[in-house]
Amino acid sequence: MTREFSDPAMVPEESWEDEVAAALAGLPLVEPPAGFIAEAVDHRPLFAGRLLVGLTGVAMLTFGLWYVTGAFGRPGIVPELRTLTARHAAAQAGGSEGVNPVSSSGFEEVAPEFSETPLRTTDDMDLRATFIAESDLVQVLYAHERQPVSIFSQPGRVKFDELPEGERVMIDGVLAWVDPDASVVVLETADSAVTIVGLSAAEVADAVQEIPHRSKTAGFTDLVNSITRELGFPDLS
Repeated sequence: MTREFSDPAMVPEESWEDEVAAALAGLPLVEPPAGFIAEAVDHRPLFAGRLLVGLTGVAMLTFGLWYVTGAFGRPGIVPELRTLTARHAAAQAGGSEGVNPVSSSGFEEVAPEFSETPLRTTDDMDLRATFIAESDLVQVLYAHERQPVSIFSQPGRVKFDELPEGERVMIDGVLAWVDPDASVVVLETADSAVTIVGLSAAEVADAVQEIPHRSKTAGFTDLVNSITRELGFPDLS
């Protein structure tokens, strides 16, 4: 039998190949053994046990990192900027001596030194009053160059991507969201979401001695959390 090949690089088939193919084609159909297909479908994937142990180890490591670094259970926060700026405006209307009582609903005034802001401010920031809300939101009122400045803080981390349009800058090596028109700065310290009303980004840099940074492992734990979340484990953030 003569064969023609369109590609000269192809190797011609041997005659025995046709014989084998014809013999196989003549074989009758045979049913598989009973239970063979069911066992094949239900068979555990290769290395499934190792994979389960590995994922369990990753989950335990993630939980351990969150527990040690204090990141476990830290809620994501989007500061309610309208509410915070309204409270600051009331303080500004009342002068540097205090906050208009009308704006203090939900807040309780305490001794100024009772609750400190997570930021370490300079000596020219004159502490005036401290207010605490039931939601763990703290407002510390300062006088800076005779102008009121409010620093709001709440345990958690800032959801920067959910903030409205604004500028993003670095202050003391920390990412900050800035609304220059309203003099609002939002940043994240080691364990708190902080909103500063009454100072520009440059003034914040001058008025704050140090911004406690998050742990160096926080970025790693965020990465591990994103991986384990995709694998179906609970979101630990």
